[in-house]
Amino acid sequence: MAIRGFKHEGLQLLFEQQMELKLPAKQLRRVRYILTILDADIFFLPASRGYNLQPLKGARKGEWAVKVSAGRRVTFRLEDGGAYDVDLIERRKRAAKL
Repeated sequence: MAIRGFKHEGLQLLFEQQMELKLPAKQLRRVRYILTILDADIFFLPASRGYNLQPLKGARKGEWAVKVSAGRRVTFRLEDGGAYDVDLIERRKRAAKL
C-alpha cells in the first residue's frame, strides 16, 4: 500500500518534504505515525490502541477515518492498493438531543 494522493496541503508537505506548516503542533507526532502506517500497511492500525480506524457512513461512504485527537481525524479512500484523498478534518459535533 502507498499514499497516492492528498486533499490536505499540510499533510502532503509533511509527508513529502517533512515540512510542518499548516498542521497543529500538538498532534504532529501522531499525524506522522498515521501517515507512515498508511503508506506502509493500514491494516496494522486496528491493532494499535487508540487509533480507532473506522469506515465512514452516509455521503462519505467508501472513506475511512483514523483518530488524531478528540476532534480531528485523518480521512482517506482505499483504491487499487493505495490511499487517496488523504485529508485532515475537524469532526463535527452532534447536536444534543432534547
